[in-house]
Amino acid sequence: GGSAPPVTDLIKLKRIQHIHRAVAAACDAKGKNFCILQVCPNEALTEVPEIAPSDMVKNMRTLLDDANEFDELHDVICMVGKQKFAAHSFVLASGAETFSKQLRFAELASPTIIEIDDIHPDIFKQVLQFLYYKTCDLFKEGPCPIGPIAIVDKPGEAVKDILEVNGNPKEVSAFSVYSENKNRKKKNSKNKNEKEPVKKTKTSNPLLLLHEASKSLGIYGMSKVLDCYRIDEGRIVRKSSPPWVKLDFCSKNFDELQDVTITCEDDKEIYAHKCILTTRSEYFFSMFNSGWTESCSSLSLPLPA
Repeated sequence: GGSAPPVTDLIKLKRIQHIHRAVAAACDAKGKNFCILQVCPNEALTEVPEIAPSDMVKNMRTLLDDANEFDELHDVICMVGKQKFAAHSFVLASGAETFSKQLRFAELASPTIIEIDDIHPDIFKQVLQFLYYKTCDLFKEGPCPIGPIAIVDKPGEAVKDILEVNGNPKEVSAFSVYSENKNRKKKNSKNKNEKEPVKKTKTSNPLLLLHEASKSLGIYGMSKVLDCYRIDEGRIVRKSSPPWVKLDFCSKNFDELQDVTITCEDDKEIYAHKCILTTRSEYFFSMFNSGWTESCSSLSLPLPA
């Protein structure tokens, strides 16, 4: 007779997840229990790769420090009292709700003028620091860099102190005139106290003033950080560990404030903001600050999108 057909075994393969760098495997007869031997992740590495620390805070600090009324990069002037602060609309709008509403619907005039009346210039400097790099001088333990701020109320109308005389001045005695005016003053003072609400005492504490400014401007995340600090005898003391505020600027936000259009080699357009490109790239820094022919609102780069 003919030869018998060869005997074949059916093997069912199944992919096992979360196994990488496997070099050996063992299992029982039924294939239900198994073990895998894997190579150490850094086995083939001669050097452990190092990730350089981020320079974002340093870059944004430089952007703020270098901003002035005469540079070509700023597009906002904040009028705080008698002082002027040059700034960048995209940074302000990204960190504060009030600035976002004002700048997104502002006129096309450049630079845009924003008047701020209820914030002290020294406090506004701290606000700008937080908007640019998510910290400020008042968030450092030690001697407070800002002394008590004198709050000067607006001068009101002077109260005239005039005696009113009823009847003929030659016939009325001085005692009766003073008595009538004294009673009238008491009555007017009583009515005034009933009608006018009690005015709140204004604080000179820099932390409290910064807290009020953050609420007034709608600054994202600042109030929670301020709650972790207090001033004790002229020194800033940390009460608890402050929350981490992410320093992040998204180029897709605020289409109205995008001031650069980059055309890539595949004719795809990318919209961005000059201030962020300048502070994060030496190439764009040289382009927008050195008068290159490309330093306009539209430029082309031989790079894929």
